[in-house]
This record gives sequence, structure tokens and C-alpha cells, in this order.
Amino acid sequence: MSDAYLPSGFPANRLAARIGLISDTHLPEQQLVSVAGRRILLWHSHDPHRATELRLREADSWAVLLGRIRERARRAGATLAVFGHIHVPLQQEEDGLLLVNPGALAPGNHYLRQRLQSVALLFVRDDGATAVRHVDLNDPEQVYTIPPRIDWQASFSTAHNAISETILGPGLARLLSALRNVDFAEPETVKAAYRRLAHRCWAGELALITAADLLAEIAADPDVPYADRQKINQLAGAL
Repeated sequence: MSDAYLPSGFPANRLAARIGLISDTHLPEQQLVSVAGRRILLWHSHDPHRATELRLREADSWAVLLGRIRERARRAGATLAVFGHIHVPLQQEEDGLLLVNPGALAPGNHYLRQRLQSVALLFVRDDGATAVRHVDLNDPEQVYTIPPRIDWQASFSTAHNAISETILGPGLARLLSALRNVDFAEPETVKAAYRRLAHRCWAGELALITAADLLAEIAADPDVPYADRQKINQLAGAL
């Protein structure tokens, strides 16, 4: 597969490196590597402070999102930044700084399905020149030269919604919202019941998860305390 992805002007005998890029492994938070004279920043890119991270998400702006990454890369003296966190495959170059997100294999939470599963290949020539090719893992033999076109003036969520979709079926969003306010004796068992359904959905066993699915899963789980099941049933009956 790799040779088919060789960019024009990057013959195999001039490659200093051919590097596979996969995002959202949550390895060190930040790492710097040097390849053929190129200083490369690897950064997951989330803010460690939850409140700050939520404010950044509320901005819903490519300018804010990518501006933070450019600033971090420049402070590190890097000319190429590979980042994750957003699950949207992209590459953008500005003022000699190349930003690359390989995309993702899975969604960023248990409520979505990643419609486009992708990684990327980074080619570094012996003179330091670079090229990036994204790989659609659902069709890896077909050269996928550019990720979905992104309108940089539109919101970040517009691009994110194009490559992900909800797995919450009828009634489930309301039920989950209500459950967040319930004081459970064993809250982790309730969360585990939902996560099992999410994994079944990702595996293709379920198209969507409904409120009825979750109630049935909880009812069949002996680890969920009786008092917690009673609270859930009463709440579901009131919705």
C-alpha cells in the first residue's frame, strides 16, 4: 500500500523517512522529534484544565483551535505539528508551518460513531521536504489524497459532524440527561451498562441505542443494585 501513496517528487531512493501517523493514543502529552532536519511536534492538543477546554469548545472556531496549535509549535521551534483530539482529518500549511491531523479510528465519546476512520502517512525527503497522505481505512488501497474539504470560515462542528454521527436512538438523549442528576448507589454499573451497548453499536450489532435498549440492559445486569434499578424505572416512566 505505501508505494502507491508515494507523492510526486518523493522517489523511494530520496526518502529520509516514511512515518505512519495515528492519533488519539494519548502518549506523552507532547513530544518533539527531528527527522531530516525537520523539527516535528507531536501533541494531543487538549487543554489539561477542564474549564479551559470547555471554553475552547464553546468557541467552535477553527481560528481558535488551530491558532493554539500553531502557537505551541512555534514555541517548540517546530515546522510541522501532528495533533489529535478533534478526530477530523486535515492538513493546513501557513507561513511555513504544516499542521496535520490524521483523523481517528474511533469517536471521541460514547455517544457518537466515527463515520470516517483514517490514519496518515508522512513522507520526509532527504532535503527536509514533507508530504502527507491520508488513508481511509475502509478502503486503504484507494489513494485518498485529501481529507473531506473543510470550510475554514465555518465552525469546527460543521466539519466534525460530517465525519461522525450520533448513536443515540429514540428517547435515549432525554433519559441520559435525566440520569445525570440521579444519586446512584453504584453509578459505575449504570455507566458500564450503557458502554456495553455503545460497543455493540460500534461493532454493527445495533444501528442505534434506544431508551428501551438501555432499560433492558440495566434490568438484566445483576451488578446494578435493586434500588438503582428502581430509580431508573421510575424516572423512565415519568419521561
